[in-house]
Amino acid sequence: RIIFPFYGDRGDIVGFTGRALTNENQPKYLNSPETILFHKSSFIFGLYQAKSSIKAARRVYVVEGQVDCLSCVQAGLLNTVAVSGTAFTPRHLEILRRQADSLIFIFDGDQAGKNAALRIMPDLVALPETQARFVLLAPDQDPDSLVRQDQAQFFSLIEKHLDWFDYILQ
Repeated sequence: RIIFPFYGDRGDIVGFTGRALTNENQPKYLNSPETILFHKSSFIFGLYQAKSSIKAARRVYVVEGQVDCLSCVQAGLLNTVAVSGTAFTPRHLEILRRQADSLIFIFDGDQAGKNAALRIMPDLVALPETQARFVLLAPDQDPDSLVRQDQAQFFSLIEKHLDWFDYILQ
């Protein structure tokens, strides 16, 4: 596994995650246990590092995993964060709404990614002032693989993001 630190609001390390390097190692990600400092349901990977970019753009890109986040940042989307392989929660939404006016979700194109996007719709519908957009990826794509294979296509898909209603229709 490759180990990534989790940075809290003040830049202190509050936990770790280990990502499997091969498909044989399951689960794909192993996180630190919950502590006073680390709560998976409210932790956002990369937020500490991305805060200034998010505030400048008033926009945040939300992906599922740490590797997705790092690939997006490496490609120039410095205002990208990850929900650390957990479901996007109302607490995540509350934290990100304080940072940005617009949230763009780039979840994996597989059924699990689509289901994750659909699960957050009720929270978004309840907050009509939140600008939430979704990027549609092909079933075999995730942000990391697409950024590494074809950055131009990745950025083209981001430009074609959909609002939540159009995403549901698709």
